[in-house]
Amino acid sequence: MRRTVAFLGVLAVLLFLVGFNGLATAQSGNSSESPVRIARASWDTGWFQTEVYRLLIQYLGYQVDDAITMGIQDFYEAVADGEMDLWANGWFPTHNSHMDAERSEAVGFQVHQGALQGYFIDKATAEEYDITNLGDLSNPTIAALFDTDDDGRANLLGCQEDWGCAEIIDDHLEEYGLTDTVEHIQGQYSPQIRDLIDNQYRAGDPVLYYTWTPNWTGGELVPGQDVVWLETPLPSFPPDQSSSQDSTALSGLEGCANDPCQVGWPPNDIRAVANTAFLEAHPAGGHLRPECPDGDGRRGSPGHYSARPGVGGRQLENGVRLVGNRRSQRYRQCGFNRKRRPFFRRCSTGDGSPVAALRDLPRWRLRRLRGDFDP
Repeated sequence: MRRTVAFLGVLAVLLFLVGFNGLATAQSGNSSESPVRIARASWDTGWFQTEVYRLLIQYLGYQVDDAITMGIQDFYEAVADGEMDLWANGWFPTHNSHMDAERSEAVGFQVHQGALQGYFIDKATAEEYDITNLGDLSNPTIAALFDTDDDGRANLLGCQEDWGCAEIIDDHLEEYGLTDTVEHIQGQYSPQIRDLIDNQYRAGDPVLYYTWTPNWTGGELVPGQDVVWLETPLPSFPPDQSSSQDSTALSGLEGCANDPCQVGWPPNDIRAVANTAFLEAHPAGGHLRPECPDGDGRRGSPGHYSARPGVGGRQLENGVRLVGNRRSQRYRQCGFNRKRRPFFRRCSTGDGSPVAALRDLPRWRLRRLRGDFDP
């Protein structure tokens, strides 16, 4: 999974850079303009994309302010009002209800219909008590297995209050009649999931949590090996997201009792979101609309990457192959060298089509920036 995260980071750069083809002339004459104001989400594993976008906008010659951490609603209001220019952390359709489509827009695709969300429990407890569905927690005896604060209800580690998924989890618990037996635990997700893994799962205690892909948690607790998906009794969403109800049964998921698996969440796109006036005023910024080489990023198209756990995706169908830590293969493929300075060049895929590539961003910087893509 860590290899996958590193790959996704490099892929995000590749996809993004394709949109900058032919923009070298934009590097001059931008330094006198107001700095670009960029936000980052309140989930820290989403900061990687922010830094990639910041570096690339700087490469175009623009000044970029340090990223400001914001909650979802605060950002979408600020970007619509022109108080912020962009962020890289849009999740759609989860964020649909927050965005003002007349004054802001989603641009490009970092992940297209491949970012998944759902509920998980440890495999040992699932097998011992035959738990396969979130609805099973309506049984007080089953719910008590996951009670960590002795109030008789299962503790479901869920979403921070300012995340788009928080409202959906609350809707699920109410719709499925689980409010009396399940408590939605909200707080700082990163330290809480770390504590759940280190101090509950590794101690052999039952665990119940929400998470998403791609995310480092899928490498620590692997679906099908360490944990299993909990299906939901039926699709359910708040009224403003009801259009997603027909796309929540997903095929080919490792660690689910059924195929297709009714995860209760639709696949999401991960996209940058920018102020419309900002894009119109900055022609180079308009090229924040990256496209996969020879493809549109959709499932099964050239250049598509699947973010599902247990599904391969290191092979780009147009001939480019980026594999984990096998840097030598990347060097041979794209003509990278080992100079410790970042710059960009064009390289060729296996079929001869050009793509833009990041040429040897120093390894210490990649290690510091490597992260995941969160809702």
